[in-house]
Amino acid sequence: MIKANKKQLYLAIIIIIILFSFSFFFLLGSFRKEESHNENELKIEFLNDGALYLNNTLPVSDKIGKSYDGYGVADGVQGYNEFSIENNSEIENEYEIYLVKNKVKEKEISEKFIKMYLTDHNNIPLDGFEKNLIPVFSNLVILNDKANGKLLYRGKINANSKLKFKLRIWVSDSYAISKENEQFSFSINVRAI
Repeated sequence: MIKANKKQLYLAIIIIIILFSFSFFFLLGSFRKEESHNENELKIEFLNDGALYLNNTLPVSDKIGKSYDGYGVADGVQGYNEFSIENNSEIENEYEIYLVKNKVKEKEISEKFIKMYLTDHNNIPLDGFEKNLIPVFSNLVILNDKANGKLLYRGKINANSKLKFKLRIWVSDSYAISKENEQFSFSINVRAI
């Protein structure tokens, strides 16, 4: 009788250990899926290139900068860059569009003269860019986990959908024209948060 009780006790302990192990690995797998889901389901596409640069040849007013309708940023002059974000997951995602400064060959234009204006593909300004709010590169918030990344915009994208953007950039008309060649360059990045 005592041997039968011991066998039942050992069997119960083994079953509990197996169930515990199964539950542990199941939960671990769920967390890993959630982790990868937040990192990999957003895709960014650029009409031209994600790396933009400006030279100091043509400072302009905000009114002109906000109305640019050409791809001059591909040639180092003011204009806009068109890009899109695609969410291929089955759930809505929050995302951040952030900028990372690139090194330039020439002397660098100060960040305080680089202005930008973010709209959707229909030229409607996004939150934070309406009512003549024109941020300059130097005033963008630095991301806590990316010391070289500056937050341009934070938003939400629906499941299985695509958003299109236009980012206009220009050198402020408060910049004093210099005979020296000066440049500024940055790359556009997107991540799920």
